[in-house]
Amino acid sequence: MSEPVLAHSPKYSRLWPVLMVIGLGMILVAIGNGMRSLKDYDAQLASKKNELTHLKSNIKQIDDEIDRLQHAPLETLIKPKAIGITTGKKTVITSGPDKGAEGDLVNFTLWIDVPNCRRNEIREVRYKFPHPSYLSDVRVGRDPSNGFAVSYAGWGAVDIVPVTLVKTDGGNIEIPFHFYEDVKIQ
Repeated sequence: MSEPVLAHSPKYSRLWPVLMVIGLGMILVAIGNGMRSLKDYDAQLASKKNELTHLKSNIKQIDDEIDRLQHAPLETLIKPKAIGITTGKKTVITSGPDKGAEGDLVNFTLWIDVPNCRRNEIREVRYKFPHPSYLSDVRVGRDPSNGFAVSYAGWGAVDIVPVTLVKTDGGNIEIPFHFYEDVKIQ
């Protein structure tokens, strides 16, 4: 078996060290690029681990909130709400110092904000309007899907509406609602 001609050729024997250096340089460049890519991957991995830690923290907070909503006393979760939408029409004021004057007719709706997971504990909600100008001083909301809402059209709102939640277990919860102060009129 004969040896390659280039290995013993004096003409090419001086090129071998140069070729070796070039080849070694290419190998080092490839290793450097691989190390750079590895560092990029390490940075991406650290970022994803950070995101995962943050998501786990969010899940823990959500789990804690679900637990609170499911086990907190119902009266601490109830928030009465109200909105009034002006109709653009006028009505005659029927009582008070402005009796006989015209006032803006407003469609009012009152409801309770309660977590969906707790609505099944409430049979109905009674709203008492303690003023002689109301034809019906107690209105009852029985539909949990709309927050046990009641509505009326009128020219004003009373200061406080006592709200009574009648629970399915037979108990009641009384909540004073600062209607006049909290109603949002649009």
